[in-house]
Amino acid sequence: MGKTFSPEQELAILKKINFLVNLQTESDSLLGLDKIRINKKREWMHKFGADLVEKYKGLPPEEQAYKIIYSEHMGLDLADVPMTRISSTKIRIESRNFCPYLEACLEIDLDTRIICKDTGEASFQAMAEMVDSRLKFSRNYQNIRPYTDYCEKFIEIVQ
Repeated sequence: MGKTFSPEQELAILKKINFLVNLQTESDSLLGLDKIRINKKREWMHKFGADLVEKYKGLPPEEQAYKIIYSEHMGLDLADVPMTRISSTKIRIESRNFCPYLEACLEIDLDTRIICKDTGEASFQAMAEMVDSRLKFSRNYQNIRPYTDYCEKFIEIVQ
């Protein structure tokens, strides 16, 4: 039995499928997608980032980045991407939200471990470092959908 998606989600999946199908899974093509995603996120941060950092100024930088990326930028319910603090400088995020890249990869048989690493990680890093230059965004590719129930991500301060 297949998943049921809203019309908006179906459209998002189709856009990602069309985009990914037109890419060859060669490093140059994936790098091109990565650069597009980095530029989009940087543009968004230039437009909204300063006000959002101010909005969340009472929080540690890694929590500011978490709220800005997941709630403000992606528009997600934070219940779908719960965060836990694992040290004084590091948070862990379990992404269980709807993800059009995940669904597109499933549809056209691409490996999320490759697509998410090569086309997504650097764009989230770009956003995090615009919140605070000491922040590092990373994923645990042993815990990534569809191989596990959630995608495990981290944001931490590195000196």
